[in-house]
Amino acid sequence: MEKIIDEVLEAEKRVAQIVDEAKKKAAQIKSEVENEVSEKLNKARLDAKELLLKASERAREEAKKEREERVAKTDEQGVQFRTIHKKNIEDAVQTIVTMVIDTDMPKEQE
Repeated sequence: MEKIIDEVLEAEKRVAQIVDEAKKKAAQIKSEVENEVSEKLNKARLDAKELLLKASERAREEAKKEREERVAKTDEQGVQFRTIHKKNIEDAVQTIVTMVIDTDMPKEQE
């Protein structure tokens, strides 16, 4: 009977040792998985940040290009306006100059 009890106690020790080893192995696996998940999350954050920076840069470049195109178009429209209305502008300037000269001259000299 004592032998059976010793065998049972020895079996319980082995089971306790196996359970402890399994717990340690599980804790190690859990730690490795947590580290791997953390690394992947950090990489995903960095990748997302890089994508945002690239998208932001593209948007800035597109906005700059759009602005330059609009400025060029506006400049061209200004040149076209002055070309089309050159005669009217010259006539208006001449009329204003004449009015200023006539206003500045004393009436006695007329």
